[in-house]
Amino acid sequence: MSNALTITPLNRLPLLKEGDDLAKIIVSRARKLGVGIKNRDLVVIGQKSGSKAEGRVIDISDVTPSARAVKIASTQERAPGSSKLS
Repeated sequence: MSNALTITPLNRLPLLKEGDDLAKIIVSRARKLGVGIKNRDLVVIGQKSGSKAEGRVIDISDVTPSARAVKIASTQERAPGSSKLS
């Protein structure tokens, strides 16, 4: 057993959409890169990827920000709608 830490980014994943089998996509890409995923490997997935595959995506243009969100956004250089979602 090696004590080495290896980090392998799985680049060139497809754009994810609701209903995608994220685990299958990750395993397939790892195989194509020649690294595979073995027992006891740790796989880190960003929240955005999981949210997209689960269909938890909101169109920011559908968000009506509160006055407080507008104020917060002005101090953080963010869209008011995204401040409301935070």
